[in-house]
Amino acid sequence: MTRDWKISEPIKEVDQVHCQWTDIILDDKFGITKEDWNTVIEKTVEHVHSWGEQNIARRVSCMIRLLLPQLDVLWQGKVGPNDELSFRWLPCKSLQGATVADHALTASAIAYCIGYDINPRPDIETLDKLRLSALTATWKDDGLEDVYDALWGEDPPIEPKPDGTELEQIVFMAKAVASERTKINDASEFNTHSLNENKQIGLVLGGATKIKGYFLESAKLPEIRGASALLDRINLEDVPALFGREIQDKQRYERIRKGFCKRTGHTLSAPECIIYAAGGNTLAFAPASVVHQIADEIERIYTHETLVANSVAVGDTFDLLELQYGLNPTQFWIGDFQKACEKPETAKIMHTYYGSTDKEDFLERKCFGELTSSLAGAQLKRREGNTTPDRKTHRDLPTHVEIGPYQVRCESCERRPAVINEAKVLCEACTRKYVTGRATKKQLKRGELDHYTNSINKWLPANKGENGEYLLTDWISLYNEYVELFSDVSQNYEQDPDGPNDLNDIAKSSDRENYIAFIYADGNNMGAYLENIETPAQYRQFSERVFVTMQTAAFKALAKLEPVWIKDDNDRYVFPFEIISIGGDDLLLIVPGSKVFEVVHAIGENFDSEFNSYNRLTNTDKLRLSQRYKSSKWVDAQEMQPVFSMSLGFVIAEAHTPVAFLEHLAGSLLKSAKTRAKMLIKDEVGYRGGTVDFLVLKSISMITSNLSDFRKKFYKTDTKNSLTMRPFTSHELSGFIETIKAFKEGKFPQSQLYQLRESLKLGRQTSTLDYLYFRSRLDKKDGEQLQDQIEHNWHSASDKNSNPGPWYAMLQESKTDKTGYETLLFDLIEAYDFILDPEKQNEEDNSDESND
Repeated sequence: MTRDWKISEPIKEVDQVHCQWTDIILDDKFGITKEDWNTVIEKTVEHVHSWGEQNIARRVSCMIRLLLPQLDVLWQGKVGPNDELSFRWLPCKSLQGATVADHALTASAIAYCIGYDINPRPDIETLDKLRLSALTATWKDDGLEDVYDALWGEDPPIEPKPDGTELEQIVFMAKAVASERTKINDASEFNTHSLNENKQIGLVLGGATKIKGYFLESAKLPEIRGASALLDRINLEDVPALFGREIQDKQRYERIRKGFCKRTGHTLSAPECIIYAAGGNTLAFAPASVVHQIADEIERIYTHETLVANSVAVGDTFDLLELQYGLNPTQFWIGDFQKACEKPETAKIMHTYYGSTDKEDFLERKCFGELTSSLAGAQLKRREGNTTPDRKTHRDLPTHVEIGPYQVRCESCERRPAVINEAKVLCEACTRKYVTGRATKKQLKRGELDHYTNSINKWLPANKGENGEYLLTDWISLYNEYVELFSDVSQNYEQDPDGPNDLNDIAKSSDRENYIAFIYADGNNMGAYLENIETPAQYRQFSERVFVTMQTAAFKALAKLEPVWIKDDNDRYVFPFEIISIGGDDLLLIVPGSKVFEVVHAIGENFDSEFNSYNRLTNTDKLRLSQRYKSSKWVDAQEMQPVFSMSLGFVIAEAHTPVAFLEHLAGSLLKSAKTRAKMLIKDEVGYRGGTVDFLVLKSISMITSNLSDFRKKFYKTDTKNSLTMRPFTSHELSGFIETIKAFKEGKFPQSQLYQLRESLKLGRQTSTLDYLYFRSRLDKKDGEQLQDQIEHNWHSASDKNSNPGPWYAMLQESKTDKTGYETLLFDLIEAYDFILDPEKQNEEDNSDESND
């Protein structure tokens, strides 16, 4: 089966496919028709011609912008309004599964880094020509001749030649590193390999650590929002600016680059060196001579801007062969691995590191992913205080300020002495957070922040634009841009909404008044994939797709929440949610308590659908074991399974509950959900989708230790039976929501559910008899409804006919396990008040339609 490259649906007329390839993530075959191919090429050529007569520097800059666009272009994917923007997503024939952008940007970055270290260093014009030559080195072979000719015109590029001039050899090496690697069986073959040259390139990995501790050391929303915006600004703008990535704040861009040049004597001008910058971390190529100075500068920027956020950056240099074949391939290859596996004293080490003693697993591990794993290990060592080899500087640690006996403690973090002691009592670090958080507000009054910035030596989160607003982007602004871009999620807002002032603004939107929900989500199955990514180009594609998918999944789900009017001294029109962070593969959100189930389910479904693969659906009979809600109907409808899925944990609590405590609980619930996901992905079941766990916190004193102890105490009986069925799969969560809606729609007495719950503590047999007796005494309508929702729709994972309800046999983790039983009633009652009545939801939906 071949899927269409744009819309991912199966292509019915396969004979029309012009080019076919296997997606590196989904492992499905994709194809593009000749018509689509020609349309994109023609539009791209027109676009290049529209630049007019340009020098090499302008041409490479324009092409980099086309291949490395802003977020609003990435959100649109391959079906945007401008076909020339689809050029970056065309398949690259020189590297299976990669796109034109993946390969071209990687080759250009490698050529720049090698060329930068030539002695004497070439001028900027020569480096730009080197970049553009490497960027287009495979385009004639890849069927992109028309774009190639339009781009170069009469100017001759630097041709890739293994025996040519030094610059021609660099283009050849960059092209080879970015392309498909040659299969090597014997280490002696490396002696004649084209990349076995005395050239090195640097890799830098760095960013903020212990991010949530920085976000959540304050319980107040402006400071949380400000901390998030400040870290995102550093990660997405300041660090890329070091490599020449232009940002909206031109003054800050120049200040960052001039400061780095003054301290080191270096100015880098190749934004394509950034492989990824998301989730607080950055991975980038760098010239070997500058790698440690870049790492030092990343740490310096975080400490200088935040004062207290932890950051760690490390760098190392690698041979060109290592970029394709992993660490030290000339010193340790297949023969050495096999000999080590034969020795008892080293066989266990080989098995632990490579996953087995099989040759294929060794080759799979020896790739670019091994280099990034090595850097991640070095980053962890440096974070723990160890010295970094070949690094002259010590880690730039955040400021620790003692509180003197006569100093006032900051009211926000309660850790540091205040520098402002008036309406707000804030330390300098929290003042920066507060100023940044307020600077993102649309209703900011002129000069409102001057007093605060003057108190901290006129530090500013960003410069101001022509309209007087700070040139600062936060998640609410990005969400607004997304909503305006897509008609299917746009809403007829009464005016331009703003973010909430505090958690009470969010809680007022909940039908169960004063309740909010803290959501913590994280991707599944990604760690092992990252370790085995073969090339930098594939790493670039993977990180971009995950980052964009995480954002669009969250934004689409949040579009279900309409802005609300907050009636106070100044009537405000606000979004009833807060996006704390959307990282590489995780996100933190706060939403109204009564809306959380719908939002969580939508986020999980949106994310999983982007990574659905026909190739991942195998044995459907085994897959039935994973679902306890209408499994046969669900399995029969399945055509795909996701390669990567999302697990989510969320806690519902009153708005005055400390945010740090909610994050801790949500993190524990996320771990619980991920544990179930790992159990279900085993061969015996084969479910690869998302999982969800939740908790309704009626008071802080409910949990005095950790989540596991709490559940053992309140949800476990003396036997292996459990009084909860959490965590749920994504499909089960949708069934869980439908079950509660059905009870509400049918006006089933909630008090009778409470009565059934009480008998569960008497044990499975006694409570089953009580349940059957209770059901028989209900009137016909309520009895049938109870039977449908508890017995027919829900059943045990192993045998749906073995239990009459309300107990179901658990899925056994091993054949030797004693069968345990679980029940849904506690879960239903706990969540009952936080799922909308169908009638009320219909009224809201009708209201939306009338507004549209």
